[in-house]
Amino acid sequence: MGALVRSGAAAVGILLLWSLVGESATGMLPRVGGALAGWMPFTAVGGIVDPDAGSRVPYGAAGQVAYAIVAGLALLALGMAAGRRRDP
Repeated sequence: MGALVRSGAAAVGILLLWSLVGESATGMLPRVGGALAGWMPFTAVGGIVDPDAGSRVPYGAAGQVAYAIVAGLALLALGMAAGRRRDP
């Protein structure tokens, strides 16, 4: 996230805002909120510690860890692409 916004404080703020507000607000969307809320990255990671967290990622804790790694790698790839385009 820091590579995308180029500020450490902004990156921490965005991640905190997303984990505390964004994922909760997604669950409130009509018709699709319940299905999407279980696939949010922080909810999936929370499902590793608390199985009743509402994660919909299959294969239990191993699937949730793999999903969190894939989400992190996707964010890393976005940051690297943005950095490469911004700083040739």
